[in-house]
Amino acid sequence: GIHVTGSLIKEGDYIGISAFLGNYGMIALTLRNGEYYICTQGITVSNDTSQAEREEHKIPEEWARIRTGKSDVHLKAVLDYTQQRDLVEFYYMEEDNWIPLGPPHSLYFRLDHFCGCRFGLFYYSTNSIGGKGSFDTFWRKDE
Repeated sequence: GIHVTGSLIKEGDYIGISAFLGNYGMIALTLRNGEYYICTQGITVSNDTSQAEREEHKIPEEWARIRTGKSDVHLKAVLDYTQQRDLVEFYYMEEDNWIPLGPPHSLYFRLDHFCGCRFGLFYYSTNSIGGKGSFDTFWRKDE
């Protein structure tokens, strides 16, 4: 998991953690209309999806969004590779409890990527540049 501070993000910015594969997923803090939200989104395709359909689905879809009212949040991604599940689930912390947000997301290994799943901490803007955010307090599942 990770602690995210987003008090200096700008309207439309995202700061969070992602699980990267050809069909990535992420959980992030975002600012919309002056309100802080936590959202999950990503690319949803399956092993049966054709290359043309994959190109069509490169725009991520939002799976879930909740208003948090806070600019400091704890987020985490949990991967499950047991028995070929290949899933990632995203959580946020509320009053010392981890709350799932969005559906479990399948991380298919296809030949569009020649490496396994990677995590990424990210910050990106959609409206204007210049916002700031920070990450700290990394911890593993068993901590």
